[in-house]
Amino acid sequence: MNPGWWSRLRDPRGWYTSAGLALVAAALRLPNLGWPRAFVFDETYYAKDAYSLLRFGYERAFTKTANASILQGDLDVFTGAPAYVVHPPLGKWMIAAGEWLFGMNPFGWRIVAAVIGVAMVVLVHRIALRVFINPWTAALAGLFMAIDGVAIVLSRTALLDQFLTFWVLCTFYALVRDRSEYRHTLALLAYGQPVSRMRTARPWRLLAIVCISLALATKWSALWFAFGFVLLAMWWDGVERRSHPDVDPQAWLKDVGWLGISVLLGAATYAATWLGWFVSDAAYDRDKTGNTLLSWLQYQQSALAFHTNLTSDHPYKAAPYGWPLQLRPTSFWFESYTNGQHGCASEQCSAEVLALGNPVVWWGASLAGIVLLALFLLRRPTRIEWDRLSGPAMGIVAGWLPWVYFHERTTFAFYSIVYAPFMFLLFAYALTQFATKLVVLDGEEFSIGVEELHERRFYAVVFVVAFSVAASLFFYPVWVGGVLPTDGWQLRMWFPSWI
Repeated sequence: MNPGWWSRLRDPRGWYTSAGLALVAAALRLPNLGWPRAFVFDETYYAKDAYSLLRFGYERAFTKTANASILQGDLDVFTGAPAYVVHPPLGKWMIAAGEWLFGMNPFGWRIVAAVIGVAMVVLVHRIALRVFINPWTAALAGLFMAIDGVAIVLSRTALLDQFLTFWVLCTFYALVRDRSEYRHTLALLAYGQPVSRMRTARPWRLLAIVCISLALATKWSALWFAFGFVLLAMWWDGVERRSHPDVDPQAWLKDVGWLGISVLLGAATYAATWLGWFVSDAAYDRDKTGNTLLSWLQYQQSALAFHTNLTSDHPYKAAPYGWPLQLRPTSFWFESYTNGQHGCASEQCSAEVLALGNPVVWWGASLAGIVLLALFLLRRPTRIEWDRLSGPAMGIVAGWLPWVYFHERTTFAFYSIVYAPFMFLLFAYALTQFATKLVVLDGEEFSIGVEELHERRFYAVVFVVAFSVAASLFFYPVWVGGVLPTDGWQLRMWFPSWI
């Protein structure tokens, strides 16, 4: 690895930036986390299922009045029958951790999602530092993640997509670390230097396998990331090997071995998250066939059939084509108040939790993606550009394109949270590239390229970033259920499709 790269990554100022971004993210996610005091959108399923896991190790059915009873402090809400659920249990176990610590209340079932939301901002910043080797690009990527509306709303709501995104980001971070370590290993081997057994075992790749398995144990849509990241890792390895063709001539055998390890380790990790179901005699369909493992496999098949055939109508159903432009955001919760209710100081007030992405960031990121794609098609990209952009591009492909293919299925715009970090990475890269120019310094024996700020473009980027922050402050009340005068709420509904 280039020593300059390593010194930048170890620069403590990078961690100061990470800490600052974490504080910004926490300030936007944690205040008044228990509001709304209600089951917001699909919290009515996941928060209660999490509590059932905490109590019994498997999901039980609830009474019809369970929501009202729980909000009043009465937790005797189980019917005694097992419940049929169609999502794996890990995300619900993560929600249950907050309920165990803080009780079965809105704050308790949301706190882990909020902490994970802060962690994701730091992850995006650290990933950007390693992918782009530019502190400004990394800071922008982390900032966009911190101030985005979809990210904020999902951080304040006990839904599974938040935890899915976290494990996907952990997987990608581990793959990026693995690529750096593998590049260093090949360089050592090429120069005849000793390589430790730990390094050749590639622990970061093993961690990536575990993390993507945990993503699958949260929501099955992680399967597309599993396929995409396997292809990405193999391609990255191939690029590195071509730089040192004589180091490992039989490397393809190791690729076959890694595929085998991935399947075995991944299956074991996924199955382990179902431990509560395996050890609970009363869990749904546990003894359906007389063989616990076979019953479990049939359960997985049944849940898969449910997901692939889900086409029911919903007022906030949103076609995947419109997700990047936030054409039909999902309203998680809405209430109207009159003067004196919940701080309403007008004749009529409205409060909403709307999973709407920051328009400046999402529209800018969509435009940046189109421009970068056009540049790739019009000219031959350099290896550095492939190094920097292939990973974020794969994240977008895996997180968005499969939903476009299955567009007839019932889908919602907030599903975009899983590929949003990769869009923000590309947007940050595009902005910093736009703001710089390459200056070639000629010497007597060599020439060197140095990136310098392009003054006019730099101010344009500053304006875009400032506009993004201003948009977040403007829309923040409708992301967190703030009580607004109804005309103030309407002022934020720029399009009829946002209502």
